[in-house]
Formats: sequence, C-alpha cells, structure tokens
Amino acid sequence: MRLFIKALNLDITDDGTRIAVVKAIGAIALAPSALPQASAGIDAVVRALRHHEKNGGLAEAARKTLGIYLRCAATRERALFQGADFAVRIAQIHSDDEDVQEAAEEALEAPHA
Repeated sequence: MRLFIKALNLDITDDGTRIAVVKAIGAIALAPSALPQASAGIDAVVRALRHHEKNGGLAEAARKTLGIYLRCAATRERALFQGADFAVRIAQIHSDDEDVQEAAEEALEAPHA
C-alpha cells in the first residue's frame, strides 16, 4: 500500500499511472489484511481526487475506491471521518460525465452488513 501511495504523490504527467494506482489501492482495500492501512489509503485517494477532480478517469476510479471504503463496515467510520463522502459529493457536482456520476452514486450507497 505504501508503494502505491508514494506513486500517487509523485509528479507524474501520465494520467493512466494515477488511475492504475487508485485502482490498485481499491483492490488492496478489499483485503482484510489492509484494514490497518485504510486511513492512509483513504487520505491518499481523497487528496488525489481533490487535486485532479477534472480528470474524469481518475475521478471515476477514486470514487469507486472511496466507495469500497464507505461501504465496508470496518472502514466506513474512518472514511466518513476523513471526508470521503464529502469529497465524492463535491466531485460529483463538478462532473458531467455519466460514468463519474454512476461511480459517485455507487460510492454513496448504504454500507454492506
């Protein structure tokens, strides 16, 4: 997880790399062993979403990843505390892309039991 967070913070001109990193953080978030690192993952993705919200591909990937954290009962409280829901809503307002809107609605769904 730390490697992906460092890669996300690099000054990269290729948006495909950022999108791949955000998707990788989301894939890691699905593993129970990633729970101790959830706060760092949430923070990195929220920060990336705020800095690059005009990038539709990154915004969609970030919303899906934050949705994973928001829907998981074990990480929902951390995600809410770190403003993941607010970041998703604000970015949803600023985007007209249908895929991004769908990802935002999915991210804000009720958590899984």
